[in-house]
Amino acid sequence: SLARQAMLRVGSLYLAFWLVHARGVAAGKRCDVFNVPGKGPMCGPAAFVPAFGKCGTNAFKAYTELHPHVKWPHQSEINFDPADTPAMDLVRLHNPGVRPDDAHVWMVKHPSMEARGPGLAARLLQHYPSAAVFFVTCDPETLLFRWYRHYMERTLFYCFRTTATDTHYYHYPEPCDTLSPALPFEPSGPHAPEDAATPRDVLRMAKGWGVRSLLDLYARIYNFDAGCKRPAADVEMFRSLWSIFNVGMDLFGPAKRCEEWLPKSPAEWNRPRTQDEKNNSLGNHDQVVAGYVREGFEVGRNLEVFFMEAWQEEGVHYLERIHRVLGIPLLGYPWVQAHGFTPIYSITSVGNTIQNNQEVAGVAEELQQLALDDLTKVPRSEVLFRAAHRECCAWKQMIGHLPPWRACQSPCMPSPPPPATPAPPPSARAA
Repeated sequence: SLARQAMLRVGSLYLAFWLVHARGVAAGKRCDVFNVPGKGPMCGPAAFVPAFGKCGTNAFKAYTELHPHVKWPHQSEINFDPADTPAMDLVRLHNPGVRPDDAHVWMVKHPSMEARGPGLAARLLQHYPSAAVFFVTCDPETLLFRWYRHYMERTLFYCFRTTATDTHYYHYPEPCDTLSPALPFEPSGPHAPEDAATPRDVLRMAKGWGVRSLLDLYARIYNFDAGCKRPAADVEMFRSLWSIFNVGMDLFGPAKRCEEWLPKSPAEWNRPRTQDEKNNSLGNHDQVVAGYVREGFEVGRNLEVFFMEAWQEEGVHYLERIHRVLGIPLLGYPWVQAHGFTPIYSITSVGNTIQNNQEVAGVAEELQQLALDDLTKVPRSEVLFRAAHRECCAWKQMIGHLPPWRACQSPCMPSPPPPATPAPPPSARAA
């Protein structure tokens, strides 16, 4: 019938289009070819994601790997610095089967590589000249709180009566304060003193020093607006918390956590440092990306920047940019499975959590009850606001648009006009 003939013709046209498209994918995709011993020609990563922790690199991976032509290694975070991992070894050990003549590409991420600075950018260009870099960043006003929430949820233990063989305790400078007194209360939940603690246990202890909530405790750890100067009572409180609780990033310990994370000016952040000096990039993510641009990466060609908070609004546009840079079509992306780009990491969606290799039920629900799930309640800091606003304006200048952050609602000061060229003297004009 005419209807059947029409359907066959449409089907054949679609098949022809797909075949041409597939051949184009293999020809146009990013692929540095490595002749791996025993495996033959294999592609290096089409793109690297070198930063930033707690800014949505897992969400970036989850959204992009839905496409049938995009692959990621089984290992979540891989040190891809050629100074540590030779390019051939990276491809041999982690390439998920991507070859030059197929339609696939692969990417690799490590969300703490920003500390490597522009040197890493130069090494990537040298060893993977065809590869792109994707940066996923987020609001400096809430980034530290994301880390605080993460550690309070996933790395909180009682730390007294520990021994040197307790490998899950990584408290420093020593494993734990073994001289601490007995707990002044019964631990909440079904765990023994050497097992996982809960944020509620920390709060019960801290209330003895007038702490009203875990949000209040966060503000006392990172009291930027007070120049990181702690009252004597807070010093005593943190010493007591440090003697009883073990938590990631040593939140309660004597190390100067506030001073380390105090946002720096771009000039201070970019100054040369010794190998042992820490240089946290809070409020200077744009400076990290600017270093890559100075080394030869180009925004829109082999470098793109994405804002974690914008996925629900910009998800389709983000994927279009990603696939254009990767050199593969977006055709075939399973939009339904993206669920409208809802947040991948959410306190309320975690359910139970794993601590010390044991499941602890109800931690996510407890954090929700303690108001740690709502970023709008994070205590505000004028120091962090100014750092975020500076980044807003820097991103506008670098990539052409503003992030969707609170600080970006304040207008940027216009750039000063270039100096005027002096007019030539009358004799020159006459000539």
